[in-house]
Amino acid sequence: MASGFVERTLKGTSTRLGPGKVCEEMPDDQVYGDARANATVLAEVLFCSPLQPSDRPTVHEVRQAVEAVWDAYDAPEQMCVAQLAADYGRHPELACARMRWCRGTVAWAYDVPLAAAEAA
Repeated sequence: MASGFVERTLKGTSTRLGPGKVCEEMPDDQVYGDARANATVLAEVLFCSPLQPSDRPTVHEVRQAVEAVWDAYDAPEQMCVAQLAADYGRHPELACARMRWCRGTVAWAYDVPLAAAEAA
C-alpha cells in the first residue's frame, strides 16, 4: 500500500493528504509515491465510508467522507483492507460494484486520471 499519504496534482503543485489532514502544498517534482497507489488508497478509504452513489455526493462531500474515515481510525489503510476483504467474501458482486464506484469517484473528486484509478 501507500505510505499513508495521498497526493493530488493541481496546476503544478500537489496536496499531500495525510491521516485526516491536507498537509502542505509542494512542487510536482517533490511528490512522493505514484498516482496508482494513491488512487487505490483513496478508493479503499472511500469504500469504508457510509457515502453511497445514491447520495450523489459533491467533491466536497467525497473529500469529507474520506477525511472522516482517516480521522476515525488509527490505521485506516489496514482497517479498510480488512473491511474490503470481509465485504468481498460476503457479497462479492456488491463489493465489486461499490469499488468501481469508489474508483471513479476518487478519479473525479481528487482529479486523479481515471486510468490510474482503474489500473491500481
